[in-house]
Amino acid sequence: MAEKLSPFDIANNINDKGDLLDVAEVGFDSYVVNKIFSNTADSIFFANEMNSNWSLPRDMQYAFYYYGLPKKKRYGKWHKNQDDKDELAVIQEYYGYSLHKAKQVLSLLRPRLADMKQELEKGGRSTNGQKRASGKLP
Repeated sequence: MAEKLSPFDIANNINDKGDLLDVAEVGFDSYVVNKIFSNTADSIFFANEMNSNWSLPRDMQYAFYYYGLPKKKRYGKWHKNQDDKDELAVIQEYYGYSLHKAKQVLSLLRPRLADMKQELEKGGRSTNGQKRASGKLP
């Protein structure tokens, strides 16, 4: 029995037109392979077609990609969610919004975040250990 391959190895096999794989033996994960091919412009329509025909057997999905896509190196950027926790916390504190409302207005308020952070500073020591100028006499 052949070893299980990662979905990225299977996508590389499709892109390089390597030896045909027995998808039952290598563990073809159609969801992840569709996601991989949805990241490049020349294969997005193939991924969309497979998403709409998700009920096809996995060997047919593999054959569709293998014979349909031309041999080519495809390296699409994998989408990663941004970590917006700090930005959302600033908006929540500044306007008193809920998390849901802060998420809705984040894209609108992103240019003003630096000003809002500065207005919300409460004083104390700065990160380098020096006292901040507070405008008061010592």
